[in-house]
Amino acid sequence: MPIKLHDFQQEVVNKFFKSGSLLCVLPTGTGKTVVALEIIRRLKEQYGNKTKCLIVVPANLRSNFVDTIRKFQLKLNAEIIQKVSQLDQAYRTKTILVISYDFMRLYALKLLRYKWTLIVADEVHYAKNRQTKNFAVLYQLRLNSRHFLGLTASPIANTPEEFFTILIIVTGDRSIFAEGMQLIKYMEIGRKDPTWWEKLKATLTGRRPRSKKGELIPIGIKDIEAFRRLVGRWVYIPHYSKIEKLGTRPKVKSFVVRVDLDDFETKAYKYALRKIPRQDLKDLKEGTITNARLRQIKNIIMACQQTLLSPDYIYEYEERGQEGVEQSNISLFRPGSKIKAVAKFLKQTGEKTIVFSSFLRFGARLANHYFNKLGIKSREYSGAVKPQERKEIIKQFEEGDLQVICLTGAGQEGMNLPSCKNVFFLNLPWHGEILRQVVGRALRITSKNPFVRMFWLFAYTKDGQETIDLWLSNLIKRKDIIRNAIFAALQETTANVSVQLPSYEGPRPKSKRKPDTVLGINYPR
Repeated sequence: MPIKLHDFQQEVVNKFFKSGSLLCVLPTGTGKTVVALEIIRRLKEQYGNKTKCLIVVPANLRSNFVDTIRKFQLKLNAEIIQKVSQLDQAYRTKTILVISYDFMRLYALKLLRYKWTLIVADEVHYAKNRQTKNFAVLYQLRLNSRHFLGLTASPIANTPEEFFTILIIVTGDRSIFAEGMQLIKYMEIGRKDPTWWEKLKATLTGRRPRSKKGELIPIGIKDIEAFRRLVGRWVYIPHYSKIEKLGTRPKVKSFVVRVDLDDFETKAYKYALRKIPRQDLKDLKEGTITNARLRQIKNIIMACQQTLLSPDYIYEYEERGQEGVEQSNISLFRPGSKIKAVAKFLKQTGEKTIVFSSFLRFGARLANHYFNKLGIKSREYSGAVKPQERKEIIKQFEEGDLQVICLTGAGQEGMNLPSCKNVFFLNLPWHGEILRQVVGRALRITSKNPFVRMFWLFAYTKDGQETIDLWLSNLIKRKDIIRNAIFAALQETTANVSVQLPSYEGPRPKSKRKPDTVLGINYPR
């Protein structure tokens, strides 16, 4: 019996059978798993018992497909493969084999011995780098299968190379990478050209050479029609209005919350900031820092971010090093003003909330410890939490009295939290896809709320100076330029596929009006 699909989900199925293989880019919480299973069901009708499907997923999502099969009572035999000894028997008797990316890398040669009707790569952006084994193995598996389906909400995080790398796997054709990159338009940024944003200086090459001025960053597409002819057949991205028509998926209300640091926090932050070379700091503020240079000072920037979460971090790091920091007792460190501001909000509202940080000890774990100390029921959800315990945390959040989940990158994918009303970012990640993935935990078709609030916490020093939070937000917007250009170029898409990032360019002029409040928290107008 076929699954009852929404219109945009049916479009995915139709396009798959028209092209034979497909990259399906759907926003989080819109039923990618259901779409994949409907495609498998129809393939089984076509090929009968000879249908053999391999589903590759992140380890923490292995049970999702099996659970969905049970939920819809589909006549599909599936088995989760955790040991290589299961493979032969499962291949002979089952229609669907579910494995993790880790298993795929370890037993690649064994998997390549089998012929597959369909390879499904859930969260296919795990293979967006051509230098990784994920890409190499998945590409070989694709050549050994009749069809391929890639599922993701984040095909581009930093550069268009990631998008075309995924398309190599989808099409099984390496030439699509070079042809696609020739259609990308660039501009040059660097120290000697601080007005690059206004000039939009473009080049005519598809490569990314370095120059004395800086580097070339992608900003758009030279020939829209040629781009559509090249990749349009292989990619499906729904028009955002089709998702809105459902009426059950909440909208996002985005806010920027200004957090003023006290004297001690300001002193600690400025001490950490002094470690960034002067010219790099200037380029970071102006938005002209190159990606290559950004990678070189990444550890210093991360130290500044963690100092804004706890002013004790930088002094502990200086004294004991990173290894010593990892072994330290988190209860001995004081939380920063950001964590205290979120705690105040949680106390006043009592609403279900996600608090995200890229950092474990001086982010999610410190916040979780502080919230529980204040009597706010909170749990940490990170890579250190066992799979069974993760399920218990989600159940407590959805059905019980758990108010807060303190989340790290381990919870970016696969979590369904439809009762969540608020998402706080203690620190900004390095690209917008993480923002969209985290907020997507609450943006489900089955959501219980008409909207979800997303809060960016921007710290300001005691003397009113902006911090690294604002500079990184501008970096995120810069990286989103090419993502939006590629999405807008394809027929079914608009630029805003998932979450509209809040627009904020620094402190507003002083006004006699009192600042607006969002449930007890002041934020700039």
